[in-house]
Amino acid sequence: MGPQEKMPIVAIGVSAATGVVALIALVTGMVALGRSDQAQQSAQAAAERTLPAPTIVAQQSIAPEPTDTAEPTGAAGSPNPVVYENQQLKLQNACVGSGQAVDLDEPRVAPPDGADLTFFACTDTRFTFEGTTSFAEVTDPQATPATCLDALRTNPGVESLRVARGQTVCVLTTGNAPKLVRVHTDAATDRVALTLTAWTAP
Repeated sequence: MGPQEKMPIVAIGVSAATGVVALIALVTGMVALGRSDQAQQSAQAAAERTLPAPTIVAQQSIAPEPTDTAEPTGAAGSPNPVVYENQQLKLQNACVGSGQAVDLDEPRVAPPDGADLTFFACTDTRFTFEGTTSFAEVTDPQATPATCLDALRTNPGVESLRVARGQTVCVLTTGNAPKLVRVHTDAATDRVALTLTAWTAP
């Protein structure tokens, strides 16, 4: 075979080899492109995936419990500390000469001196208040110092008061250590029973 006959064969071989290489390159490119598309689709799907909304927990504000700083009526440290409470006295409901004296500062029946009121039961049962001792009748059997002071200011009694069961009287004693006394009449039969509570006077 002459040189001229070999040239076409060589050219054909080279062309075939070139085609094979091109085909391989094409297939490789297509595979790479397919992988790229798949990766892009996966990334897009991940981006589009909706994440659950975060749970927001509101911080609760816990207010401190209120502290009751108010002092009980007549407690120590208050404007009118209690001197004594629910002390009971009994008076004879009978006509006794010049009456039965009562000291509300202690309290005590028939004191040697320092009486704040005298109980009379000759013509009627009556309290007579001594000297400058002031008094006022109130409707509340548990009247507070404030209630008593208000009654003494706005509706004071004069000299004496007829005694009756269930009656409550506020009395402001005199002297070096005056007391504000609530006097409640529990009974008024053969004996007059009194329950007394006293505070330091302002």
